[in-house]
Amino acid sequence: MNVTIEELSTIPLFEGMAEEEMQWLVENSYQRSLEEGGYFHRENQALSEFYVVLEGELQVSRAWGDGQRVLGTTPRGIMGGEYALLTDTPSLVNAQAIMPSRLLVLDADAFRSLFGACPTLGRRILQTAAERMSGLATMVKEDEKMTALGKLAAGLAHELNNPASAAHRASALLQEALPTLQARTMALSALNLSQVQQQSLLSLQRDATQQTANSKSLSSLEQGDREDEICDWLNGLGVTEGWEMAANFVKADVTLADLQELTTYLPPKSELIMLHWLDSALYAGSLLQEIEHTTTRMSELVNAVKSYTFMDQAPIQSVDINQGLD
Repeated sequence: MNVTIEELSTIPLFEGMAEEEMQWLVENSYQRSLEEGGYFHRENQALSEFYVVLEGELQVSRAWGDGQRVLGTTPRGIMGGEYALLTDTPSLVNAQAIMPSRLLVLDADAFRSLFGACPTLGRRILQTAAERMSGLATMVKEDEKMTALGKLAAGLAHELNNPASAAHRASALLQEALPTLQARTMALSALNLSQVQQQSLLSLQRDATQQTANSKSLSSLEQGDREDEICDWLNGLGVTEGWEMAANFVKADVTLADLQELTTYLPPKSELIMLHWLDSALYAGSLLQEIEHTTTRMSELVNAVKSYTFMDQAPIQSVDINQGLD
């Protein structure tokens, strides 16, 4: 059954068309009904018909990720299927009735003839096809941006997790180490060291802390030899945890000569109190440096992403390409 000119004249899409154009459309079209849930066409399938909704409404969707993404609907007076017919390609979308619907349909041959017989409608079809493809391209581009942003966010979260975990671990160890350092500081104070001895001890501790931050890595062999040397000396003084203390001293680039000079003029047994305090102080200092290093790394990562995305910056600027790639 064909639609009537009177019905078509009530639809905005056909306004302004000449009577002979309307008559041609009536003679070369037919109607189709869809029940709710019925498909007019499916994505990636060949499409041989163009439609205009006369009653009801169709939902337009396409596969997106693991599901379906609704692009819009075609209510009364809205067309569909034009792009696939114009480009002779499979349909990019699904068209499914979301309520009982009645459609005006033209087959492929009638659709191609329409542009000569109904130029007014033909221009509207071309305009609609161009607008829809532009909108779809914009949507795809925005989704690509969101995908890229998601990857960037996941990468940043991964990069931030390592220094954050290291800072958390160092802060927990520092919290455990502080009571020991406080107790050993009180024991050191009870020795009533001379001002020269105090200055020598503090100077060594300060220099060792700075050297820990700036020192060059030793080879495994060099580090092992230094630790063995200091450990043997500590064991001779009666230190039970000599290996652990030796590792801390070597890490801080404190040599056996430094330790021997520091303990030369100390009373018997008091050198153990001083060495324990120095060990705790250097250990606490190394933990603080690790926290500083890791939090600085986190700040650098955030600033790198901020620079990469040009946040708070002018839209036109000079940039370092190498830094941006890094």
